[in-house]
Formats: sequence, C-alpha cells, structure tokens
Amino acid sequence: MILFLVHASGLALTIWTIVRSGDRPQVLLYAFVLDYLLRLATVYLLSHRARPLSRYFSSPPPPGAAPEPLRDEESRKPIGWTGYALVTLALAAFAFVLANVNQRHELDADFGIVLDDLGWSMRLAAIYWVESLLARTTIVDPRASSDINLAWNTQEVVVLAFAALTAALVVVFRQAHDLASSGWAVLGPLLAFRALWDFNKARRAIQTDVTNAP
Repeated sequence: MILFLVHASGLALTIWTIVRSGDRPQVLLYAFVLDYLLRLATVYLLSHRARPLSRYFSSPPPPGAAPEPLRDEESRKPIGWTGYALVTLALAAFAFVLANVNQRHELDADFGIVLDDLGWSMRLAAIYWVESLLARTTIVDPRASSDINLAWNTQEVVVLAFAALTAALVVVFRQAHDLASSGWAVLGPLLAFRALWDFNKARRAIQTDVTNAP
C-alpha cells in the first residue's frame, strides 16, 4: 500500500509540475520518444563496439530467464535495433496524430509550434539520456547478443503502445463531445502506464528480495 501511494504521489506531482510550468504536454511526449531512441542506440553500441564501457553506463540484468526479443512474424527472426526503432517511430507518429487531432478530425498543429516543441523535447531527451547513463538504468549483459539486450529494455515501447491505444479511446470520446485537441489525451495515459509499470517492477523486486532473504 505504501509503495502504491509513493508512485501515485509521484504521478500526481509530475502532472502538477507540468500544469504549473505551462509547458505543452506534447513536449514531454516527444522527449519520451527521443529519449527511448537514444537508449536503444546506447544498448546497441554497448552490445557491440562499446562493449567494455557497459560496466560503467549500464546495469546487469536481474536474475531469471532472459526475455524473448520481438520477432518478425514471417521469418521469426529478431527485428533488431532497426525494427525496434521503426516500431517506436510508428507508435510516435500515431501518438502525434492523437495529440493534435481536433473535433473536426483535422490536425490542429502549427508547424512553428511543432518545431519549437521538438527543440525543447530534444533538450529534455538529452538530459534524460545522460541521466540514464549516469544512473545506469539501462540493462545490458556484455555476454549476451544485442537482440537479448534490446529485449531487456522494452519498457518504454510497451508503455507507449498501451498509452496510444488508450489515447485513441480518449480522442474518440473527446471528439464525440466536440472537444478540441489536447496533448493530455496521450500524455495522461503515458504517465499512468509508466507509473503502473514502475510500481509493478518495484513490487516484484521487493518480493524477490524477501524470497531470497535468509
């Protein structure tokens, strides 16, 4: 219960900060996607050319079976870094439309504002990426292939997929009630699913510690 309250409080504080700062929700949405693309590139590099640096900028995987990488439906081969990037970009494009479509089913996005949002999101993504390197939140096993290491770091793309599907329902509801476009239609579900994922991850870590305790 306390763990849930901690994560719920963190989610509420995040939303309050965004609202009070006056930033457009789209900025954080774009930053989320760009940060994940940078982390995918980091995983790939630490699994190949920069493998010796993995001990300084990543953490080893938790005990247990390695996750199954995403595979192509026809060939059943892992989709690799390019596949993960394309899936993320496709979800990002869908999220962009959902965040900017108005009640008339038109994109309500000014080109200049979009460029300004992207500029700020790039700065935020760079900050988040450097923070992830210093905090070693990316999981990399130097002995494993890049496909396995990419599979260890699928949280963001899964969260983005669930958020986009939920946002689609939110947008349909908003359009039915003649409401204008809002970045919160996507950012709200994104923050909620991210908080639930982090809560479940922390809960499982605590259960593992308790189970392994002498």
